Amino acid sequence: MKKSAIIITIISVVAVLICLKASLYVVDVRLQAVITQFGKPVRVVTEPGLYVKSQIF
Repeated sequence: MKKSAIIITIISVVAVLICLKASLYVVDVRLQAVITQFGKPVRVVTEPGLYVKSQIF
């Protein structure tokens, strides 16, 4: 592979990992989460666990 192809691949993988990290959130057993959209509450998450939030690009 060319050096430029390797660099583009690395940058792409890092970008995907950053987007994945930004789209996950954890609700602790002792806590609740209020999901807001444009400042207004949409729903409340009371079950503990790992959740995925939708990203708007």
